[in-house]
Amino acid sequence: MPTKTPDKISPEILEELKSYPLSYKLQQIRLLLGYTQKEASELIGCTQASMSTWENGKSPPCESMLLKIIQVYDLPMNYFVDHTVEKVKVQSKRSFIVSRTKKAKKRFDDVDLI
Repeated sequence: MPTKTPDKISPEILEELKSYPLSYKLQQIRLLLGYTQKEASELIGCTQASMSTWENGKSPPCESMLLKIIQVYDLPMNYFVDHTVEKVKVQSKRSFIVSRTKKAKKRFDDVDLI
């Protein structure tokens, strides 16, 4: 487990990073704090593979992991809010599309074909 205590990241740098994708932010903040993926994953309580997946943009961390990252990296509580809202919107839209597809399939199944 890492024992070093990193410096806090300046508000100016955090603000500058805010416009970047979540994956880039996660990687840059970790690097600015001087952690390797292995060290950060041990502190956060996830696998190094998960950390890599998040930082490469393959999938975002769940909300509970985002909260843990905020605590470990000593970030403002609302730092990742825009990404959480975006994820909820995507999930809602996806479930809407799935729901609409199932209804359309049901309607198609009800039609008698000659």
